[in-house]
Amino acid sequence: MADRISNQKIDEIYETALKEGALAGKVSGAGGGGYMMFIVDPVNRARVIKCLEGFSGSVATCNFVEQGVDSWRVT
Repeated sequence: MADRISNQKIDEIYETALKEGALAGKVSGAGGGGYMMFIVDPVNRARVIKCLEGFSGSVATCNFVEQGVDSWRVT
């Protein structure tokens, strides 16, 4: 409910993802460690990933589970 939870860049990323086919999204985290999650129909997944790659950050897959979301990456 805070009035500074977002900014112009976050709004731009969110709106771009929706325009390219994401069904919904969530901004979470704080400071420099925040992230965004999007629900995307598999048909639109490649298009949404391609548009998000134009912004600074990285794209990772996640899975919704009964307790929330699982996401991990091996580097």
